[in-house]
Amino acid sequence: MPTIPFDIIGSYQTDYDPIIDPQFLGNMYETVDANAPTGKALISVPGSKLRLNYNTLATTAEVRTLFTVGNYMYDVTGNTFHKISSDLSYSSIGTLLTSSGYVAVEQNLTQTILVDGGAGYIYNGSTLAQIVSVNFPSDPISVAYLNGYFIVASSTSNRFYISALEDGTAWNPLNWAEMTTKAQNLMALTVLGRHIYIFSKYITEVWDPTGGSGFPFNLYNNLLFEQGCAATGSLITAKDFMIWLASTPSGDISVQQSNGATLKELTSKQMKMEFQSYTTISDARAYLIDINGHTQYIISFPTQNKTWGYDLLTNKWFSIYMANKGRYFAQCHAYYNGIHYIGIYNQPKIYELSKQYKLNADENN
Repeated sequence: MPTIPFDIIGSYQTDYDPIIDPQFLGNMYETVDANAPTGKALISVPGSKLRLNYNTLATTAEVRTLFTVGNYMYDVTGNTFHKISSDLSYSSIGTLLTSSGYVAVEQNLTQTILVDGGAGYIYNGSTLAQIVSVNFPSDPISVAYLNGYFIVASSTSNRFYISALEDGTAWNPLNWAEMTTKAQNLMALTVLGRHIYIFSKYITEVWDPTGGSGFPFNLYNNLLFEQGCAATGSLITAKDFMIWLASTPSGDISVQQSNGATLKELTSKQMKMEFQSYTTISDARAYLIDINGHTQYIISFPTQNKTWGYDLLTNKWFSIYMANKGRYFAQCHAYYNGIHYIGIYNQPKIYELSKQYKLNADENN
């Protein structure tokens, strides 16, 4: 009797009905394997080991952002801004006015700017100070940098603001512009190549440098995305593309990838239905990680207590969860001195991420 092969290596459901397509892939992702009968295999998501514990902070303080500048790694945990050296010793540089929520970060030649939704801060390499200019927006939620200017989005209007040239402490009262396609509050902004992408909830405008005097950017009328941004913390720009959780007025929720000129939807039918079933998506947080030869977009939905990963190599989705089946504990990521680090959402801790660790909780490693 001839044998009939069955392909049991698969990712998350790709059809509407789980009865038709019941696949569910948790804490594993597909990889190409030429030696396997189906040409593919499954790999476990990397485990983690505790490396930093800010035990002087509240036990529930979240690691809000994690990034590198020069020879150091930095984080905001709770309301405290830390500088971390290569031996993982650290110092507290300053404090923010807020203790939770998304923090956006960008750098110019000599400064790092942080915005937390209620204020902006400048780190000059030694001290952290709040931006006190009366012309700086009171509700900054997203920041980018182009041609010497910091660009900051307001969350309660359709305006974005630019700093003085190479100086995030100075903001001219005339240096702002508005999204003009529709009068919608801004959700995020980013720079890809030589373009600024301004996101509201349902529209994405593109702005370009003018090369002349006056306000240094103009609306680029030849490109408009009829997709906005559903969650400020979902927008990731890296390499030569950007990825974000997108939304439309009709209720469509998807994950989009763009090279700046065209859109590529990453959500399968089942993932689209999954996201549309959530009561809250605006609090989604994401990061991009290159690990084990795979580039992966990891997005968590705090209210829904779920985390999903999309593998850009295989174009497949997978789920990541903890032992209690809740969302994955990583909220932000940085690659520093050849090591992947993650900051977690419910404790003031930073972990090393590696395939050499089989579990993802420090008490089990």
